[in-house]
Amino acid sequence: MICEFDMGVSGFREAFGNNLSGSIPREIGYLNHLISLDLYNNQLSGVIPRTFGNLKSLIFMRLNSNKLKGTIPDKVIKLIQLGNLRIMNVSDNLLAGSVHRHGFATTTIIQDAKA
Repeated sequence: MICEFDMGVSGFREAFGNNLSGSIPREIGYLNHLISLDLYNNQLSGVIPRTFGNLKSLIFMRLNSNKLKGTIPDKVIKLIQLGNLRIMNVSDNLLAGSVHRHGFATTTIIQDAKA
């Protein structure tokens, strides 16, 4: 199954628990008015698209319980540092690296709930 999303105009995208597979479309990163992105508990693989760093309105992002690999893109880390992205859950994936809280605005980051 290839992961496809309706890219209409909306501030919210929810597709959790739908057994979606494939990579996350980089085009989601061009939804300028996106406030919430909820893709947890699927079978999504590949990396978190760098284009997610373009989501300046994004406040909430839940990508946990998938098969994502790689690291969190620097541009996404910048959204956290600027205080735009307030809640991000990427736990229960195959991600590498760590996110250091020094210098961040008040943000909840969940990388590994088991740690």
